[in-house]
Amino acid sequence: MKAPRKKFKEFPVSLTSVLFTLSVLFFLLFVVLIPLPDLPLILLIIIYIFISVVPFIFAGMTISGIFNNIPSKSSLLYFADISGSAIGALAVITLLPAFGALKSIMMSALIGAVSAVILIYTDKADVKKHKVKTSLAALMIIITSILVFSSSELLMPRDPLKGMHKIVTNTKIDAEIEKSIWSIHGRTDLIRIKGLDNEKIIFTDATAGTYMYDYSSVIESQDNINRFSKDFGAVVPVSLLSDKQRDSSLIIGSGGGREVILSLIGKIKKITAVELNPDIVNLVKEYEDFNDGIYTENKSVEVIVDEGRKYIKENNSSYDLILFSLPVTRTSKSIEAYSLSENYLYTVEAMEEYLDSLTPEGSLVMVAHNYLEVNRLLTTVIKAFENSGYKTEDIMKQLYIISSGKMPTLVVRKYPYSNQETAFIYKYASSSGFTEDSFYLPYMGQFYDYFVKNNDPFIKNYNQDLYLLSTGQKSIDNFISTSNYNYKPVYDNSPFFYNFKKGLPGVFYIFITFFFASLFFVLISLVYPERKTKKRQTRFWGNPELKFFVFIFFAMGVGFMLIEISLFQKFILYLGKPVYTLTVLLFSLLLGVGIGSLVSGFIKINEYKLIVYSALAVSAVSFLYIFSLQHFFTSCLSPALVSFLMLFPLGFFMGVPFPSAVRLMGKKDLSDYIPFMWGLNGITSVTGSALAMTIGMTAGFSSAVINGIILYLLIALYVFPKRKQLG
Repeated sequence: MKAPRKKFKEFPVSLTSVLFTLSVLFFLLFVVLIPLPDLPLILLIIIYIFISVVPFIFAGMTISGIFNNIPSKSSLLYFADISGSAIGALAVITLLPAFGALKSIMMSALIGAVSAVILIYTDKADVKKHKVKTSLAALMIIITSILVFSSSELLMPRDPLKGMHKIVTNTKIDAEIEKSIWSIHGRTDLIRIKGLDNEKIIFTDATAGTYMYDYSSVIESQDNINRFSKDFGAVVPVSLLSDKQRDSSLIIGSGGGREVILSLIGKIKKITAVELNPDIVNLVKEYEDFNDGIYTENKSVEVIVDEGRKYIKENNSSYDLILFSLPVTRTSKSIEAYSLSENYLYTVEAMEEYLDSLTPEGSLVMVAHNYLEVNRLLTTVIKAFENSGYKTEDIMKQLYIISSGKMPTLVVRKYPYSNQETAFIYKYASSSGFTEDSFYLPYMGQFYDYFVKNNDPFIKNYNQDLYLLSTGQKSIDNFISTSNYNYKPVYDNSPFFYNFKKGLPGVFYIFITFFFASLFFVLISLVYPERKTKKRQTRFWGNPELKFFVFIFFAMGVGFMLIEISLFQKFILYLGKPVYTLTVLLFSLLLGVGIGSLVSGFIKINEYKLIVYSALAVSAVSFLYIFSLQHFFTSCLSPALVSFLMLFPLGFFMGVPFPSAVRLMGKKDLSDYIPFMWGLNGITSVTGSALAMTIGMTAGFSSAVINGIILYLLIALYVFPKRKQLG
């Protein structure tokens, strides 16, 4: 006689909560103490995904085990789970500045340890033989956590790809970290280099370095000014400004103040410096004795902590000069990882707003770090002008590109340059070393044969492709299609400026593989022949009721993330500061999901109808938001409040289907399979987020939302006809 099958609920959830805590500790030790190996980027991502996913596996086992034990309370449990996530999203704002990132993660380990102790004495399973072990383990973890909290901040992980690590560990450079700040914006470090007494470097998360200078030392002599501006292409357009073009400038991403000093040297009367990261601004202000108070004492400079586009939208000012430098990526080796970063500062819509904010004689100056960036800026600017009815040939007469071999610079204005202006710019730029690499100036291509005949060095670096664009011999579409890189214009609907590779970044194929693997599993389970058996609850394959739930949990996981991730991307554009935005959006949506889950347990109607009605509501609300999002943000209410009022009801409806489906499984004596469905929903949620980014990069985030809507509609269509068959 066969022994009865051991049910999952006999497995103590207290043990998995202890394992969660231990795995968090292991993850931290791995990240902090083990040097990053010199492996291909995709392999590094796989390693870190594998290590970091372990704590979530044990957390998922714990939560799904609790659902398995008391499915009738799924609404309350899901409410507690999601509401806790919402509170956690808010808690990050306080924890990071107070404890730093690593200690904040330790806080979650401590919570897991306390939970384990509680679960030991509330778990109904036979855990007597586990009590001593789990109690000792939980006690050890609590003591360890207390020791960590009372100790100094843990070291940052050593990533050899990051710029700060290269500087600090370079034996030829005597550099040290002078000050570090933790906040929700990341870790900001101030680096002092011995022998460079007049400058310091500020890093955010060990990358994206920005320089802070001793202003009085820079302007002490012309030689010092020349050293300061060496390779910095923005010096050419700023130096050539006429008196009537020196009234005002707007600097987007002022960082440590390099562009501010350049504007001061250029004798611009009113300088508005907008910087997103308040930690950088505070560092520059704190070190006013070093930098001569460029952010505190100089009456020509006004410093604003805000996101650049948001500031422009909220202030109807015009500027003679709008200047920004693109952030430094880590290395060419990591460009694929950086390609996943969305950036709304460099889209067609952004360029239109910048151009509209210029005075009639104003200039837009964009400093890049390579020709991948400058060429994509060029195509994006051209598309912005084309939207206003300009032809490519005319647009090419309103811009020029210069480079010393580093930091190529694109300069744009709203009216054409004359032959005389072009000749003067060429003379100044070439004498300053800014025609030493590929460059473009309007009109000068017509003298190409003359330069060839006279062996003028001009011919070596003059960009013929851009000249052909200016004469109409080459279209912008041809310029893009014949390139080895992705130079397509970037839009707000798909703001992946740094994705220079044609097609998707390699890392996406890993997630896509996981997605289709889970999809294949779902399809197999749906088409597998049904088997009639008295013990159908012990069989998975061929069970018609389980087929039903497999599809529901799969579609919920993917659809939820398609809508959430894509709408969040759209909301960021209106709220500005990404970190605060993510906190506000997560709290608003998750709180709505939690409340929706709780309320669903009190609604006295059939669970099938609850799933159908809520899925239809999610589809309708999401569809409304796609086409009317900007209208909601034109109200007099604050963007954060508008976001809450929009996302809470959406979250409310999204919170109903999951606990309703869990209750249905309990009623149908399928509780043993709840952990499996929880896991399926979790896996598809992760792959769904990658799918959202994939669709966002290829077709735009609006398309991703539409795909999420389709999945929720399929849920409604699939559930309604089944209610009599499976009821």
